[in-house]
Amino acid sequence: MQINLIINWFVFSLFLITLQVLDVAVSLAKVADVDRNLGKEKLATDGFQEAIDLLQSLTLKSEASGLEQRVRCL
Repeated sequence: MQINLIINWFVFSLFLITLQVLDVAVSLAKVADVDRNLGKEKLATDGFQEAIDLLQSLTLKSEASGLEQRVRCL
């Protein structure tokens, strides 16, 4: 029973972190869009790239998928 609580807490924590990363990425993209509209192309490009990098950090790595499969077995 306790292992299920730990797993649920872990999954919920990952969900919250994912939401926070998405929120930051969207905010960065919005600021980059404003920079682009103000003619600050370099700042805009850097901002968009930072947003893209954050979103790419959310992709599931092969090692993580193995962990997910092990957690499901528990």
